[in-house]
Amino acid sequence: MKESHRLRIERHLAEFAAWRASGLTLQAFVQQRGEELTVWRARLTWERRWQQMLAGTYQKPVAQKRTTAFVKAIAQQGQAPTQTHPRQHPAPNPNPNPNSAPAQDSVCIEVSTAQRPDLQARIHWPIQHIAHSSAWLREVLA
Repeated sequence: MKESHRLRIERHLAEFAAWRASGLTLQAFVQQRGEELTVWRARLTWERRWQQMLAGTYQKPVAQKRTTAFVKAIAQQGQAPTQTHPRQHPAPNPNPNPNSAPAQDSVCIEVSTAQRPDLQARIHWPIQHIAHSSAWLREVLA
């Protein structure tokens, strides 16, 4: 840790100790010093980490792996998909034959993930069954 960084941390921790020893509320203490309350609140969120840094026990948090997916729905023939109620139960695919061509008035849903670019899905769903498609998609991606 740089010396200037360590000195700044020690100065802030000393200010926190002075505030606690004063017995004043944070707002009263900050007003008395003519400083911004939001700045103090932001610094206080770092207090524990700064103490750990000075003690040499601070461990940087490990970033969790993000799992994301992109869904693109295109309404064909100029029709827009309708809104569905989130608790509506999905119905099975209304066109169970996987070799058949998509319906003329259908929505094409493309699903892909950043983690597995090789894993993609393209689903054509008839507009008249769009409510079932939305509910099914919510269940699958949940």
